Amino acid sequence: MTNQNSRQILSTLWVFLLLNMVFRDIHEIGTAEFLNEALTGKVNGTVITDELMLIGFVLVEIPLAMIIASLFLPDRICKWITIFAATLTGAILALGLPGDLDDRAFAAVEFIALSSICWIGWQLPSRTKASTQFQRN
Repeated sequence: MTNQNSRQILSTLWVFLLLNMVFRDIHEIGTAEFLNEALTGKVNGTVITDELMLIGFVLVEIPLAMIIASLFLPDRICKWITIFAATLTGAILALGLPGDLDDRAFAAVEFIALSSICWIGWQLPSRTKASTQFQRN
């Protein structure tokens, strides 16, 4: 797999992750139980606050930013930002692990995608060709 292919796969995986996150939420909206809870301002026992909505914003913005960053950042920066972003996204997702079966299925797919993102990111070069060539001389 070439470096350019890795970058395209990373970007595509970030899109895949984001779509799973969004469709998990859309899927939930279709239930009467969710709608009734949302009207009370409490979902799955959690009060929906401005701070919680801000965390949701961060959770969505990370994959959105990484779709572009995966394609355009220099290798070394892309490698470490990818690993950090995937780890942070996974940690935030783990804080709100769902209770019902369909949410757990979505979460499993999301964690597989994040693991794949970390693995591909880890394989990106740590050094540029110029710095590697300089070290040999």
